[in-house]
Amino acid sequence: MTLFVYFIFVFLCPVAYADQPDDKFSYESKLLEKVIRMEIKMSQLEQVLVQTGNKFENLLMNVTVTLENKTAELDVLKDHIDLPLVAFHAYYPVDSSLDTNQILILSNVTMNEGDGYDNVIGTFRAPVAGLYYFAAHVCNYATRGFYYEIVKDHAMIAKSVKYNNAANDCGSVNVITKMEKDERVWIRCTSGNTSPQLYSSTSFSASYGKTSFLGILMHK
Repeated sequence: MTLFVYFIFVFLCPVAYADQPDDKFSYESKLLEKVIRMEIKMSQLEQVLVQTGNKFENLLMNVTVTLENKTAELDVLKDHIDLPLVAFHAYYPVDSSLDTNQILILSNVTMNEGDGYDNVIGTFRAPVAGLYYFAAHVCNYATRGFYYEIVKDHAMIAKSVKYNNAANDCGSVNVITKMEKDERVWIRCTSGNTSPQLYSSTSFSASYGKTSFLGILMHK
């Protein structure tokens, strides 16, 4: 019995050990293949994650830009909603011949939203602070020039002169200016004349026009 066991050990064990290198090589080969496949899959997964990250960044950027645009639009709408209605238009000069530094008073008021224009003294008082547009339109007789300016609290902000040697004529001057609440604007004659300078009728044909003054709040 002892000899039989010895025989098995001597003759079969070398065979078993002889098979181990091939099994080890096969195992390592399969393991290497798995590692390579895992690396490929990890690389592919990494690419997918990068692409997904780029798409997310682009999406986030687009959403951010859209939100910024919508916020700007809302701000504009808010400005319009908060902007009070301030506008006036008046015509028909009380005096057709003005002295130097005299205020041009226009008595007929067609619009006075905000109650800023006073047709008794001829001045506009800003009910709110903001950016305003003003325009003065004068119609004078031939050969009689009219020198005038738009004044804000005694400081000239626009000026002009209208003169036509051959016929009655009209001219305008306009300005955009920033005003504080309660600041005043008016039209002032800068060179007086004892003879009639401006049309004084309350009704004209379309070809004559009307001496007038207007203003509007553009932005608060």
